[in-house]
Amino acid sequence: MDDNRLRGLAGLVGLALVGTVGVGAVVGSNSAADDLRPEAVSALRSAGMSGIAIDFDGREAKLSGGAAADRRKAIAVVEGVNGVRWAKFTGPPSAPPTIPAAPSEPSMTFSRSDVGATISGVVPSAQVAADLKTAAAEAFGGTVSGDFKVDPRVDAADWFYELPEVFGDLVVVRNLKLAIGGGATIQIGGSIESRVGADRAKAIVADAVPDLTVDSTLTVNPGTLDSDDAEVLNSATLYFDRGSSTLSAENRATLDRVVDVLKRNAGINLEAGGHAGPSDPARGMVLSEHRVAAVKAYLLSAGLDSDRISSRSFGSAKKSGGDPFAKRYRRVDFAVEEN
Repeated sequence: MDDNRLRGLAGLVGLALVGTVGVGAVVGSNSAADDLRPEAVSALRSAGMSGIAIDFDGREAKLSGGAAADRRKAIAVVEGVNGVRWAKFTGPPSAPPTIPAAPSEPSMTFSRSDVGATISGVVPSAQVAADLKTAAAEAFGGTVSGDFKVDPRVDAADWFYELPEVFGDLVVVRNLKLAIGGGATIQIGGSIESRVGADRAKAIVADAVPDLTVDSTLTVNPGTLDSDDAEVLNSATLYFDRGSSTLSAENRATLDRVVDVLKRNAGINLEAGGHAGPSDPARGMVLSEHRVAAVKAYLLSAGLDSDRISSRSFGSAKKSGGDPFAKRYRRVDFAVEEN
């Protein structure tokens, strides 16, 4: 065999050997990856880092995902697996999980002063927000600034519907403040002319929201009135028969005491407030206005000047249970206004 043929044969043998080695390397690489991957995954899981993905190229580990703070530890864990040459991360850390904000508790803060009223809080719907704000504006007059945050996750609460029913009862309180937070307490603050008036305002709120504890910081400030006169005006409440605007003998006796106080206190004016129930709102408001007119006519006939007696009627949009003909919807009472 000549030299050229020998050299050609040697080349073919060399190529065959190289091919064999290459195939063996690939097979060996795949075999190493198949052997090492389960061990590395198990090691990461044991270390509490199961969220890290792992792949192998031979004995070299390629990691991805996971939190940035865990990466150094993850590399050490994988490189600690017998047979792994080295490990490295090939992609960015995983974004931290988004934790939804906890739902807010229903709340309301109302504040009234000589310059206006504000209201705010958290409620579950725009309708509840509108009802509360509208009721406050109607009861206290003028514009109520501020607004509610609407969070549909907020649980329903009875006070959404019951509290607006007594806004009209609380116009007697000067600088009124109402606050309901995340707990089971409603706070009422402000001032009124007598202890009788303060106790009555607290009782009105307690009756409206029986599931809440009333925390009262109401102060007594009779102004120019003495304590007895202040008590007469704060406790003067006139009740009427159903469907009637006729003053009873008891009503006239109460009004006679009111006249006596006003004649001795020239700096005091009154706002007579009539209250109507929800059974027939339109008819109820008309009846309430007739009752207030009867009261005002009696006071004027007793010699009081008309500019000392103003009047308003408060309706009801009650949406929950209860007696729509209750006594509280058939009354007239008074808010004291000092010149």
